[in-house]
Amino acid sequence: MEQSQYQTISPLMWYPPITHCQPQQYIRSTTENINIGSGSQNSNTEILIVTDVTTTPFTAAVADQFLCVDVVTPVTIILPVSVVGKTYTVKDCDGDALTNPITITATGALIDGAASASINTNYGSLVFVRNNTGWSII
Repeated sequence: MEQSQYQTISPLMWYPPITHCQPQQYIRSTTENINIGSGSQNSNTEILIVTDVTTTPFTAAVADQFLCVDVVTPVTIILPVSVVGKTYTVKDCDGDALTNPITITATGALIDGAASASINTNYGSLVFVRNNTGWSII
């Protein structure tokens, strides 16, 4: 597609025009949230729920998808009991996980057979998916 067929969300990113989305869903840019509006969601458009994590410990909600960690101390994220196939992405958005690591635990389940997982690389991230017996890192 030509660049003119895209909308500018931030100076470095182009997105296809969004015509139909669920009510009260947002795309997060570096400067603001943009309300997409209401109507039925276009099957070619994926809206990602972004949650800014600014406290510790933080228990993810079932509706959360992308956890953007921005805390100046070590952080604990707790994944909730969830259905098979549910995913969470945890990201060190402020770039200080080497100094302030992010520890991820799960309510009543293991993560790849362990009690926790860690992000200790600046701007690092992990993606978790719920399987039949616990959580897997993908």
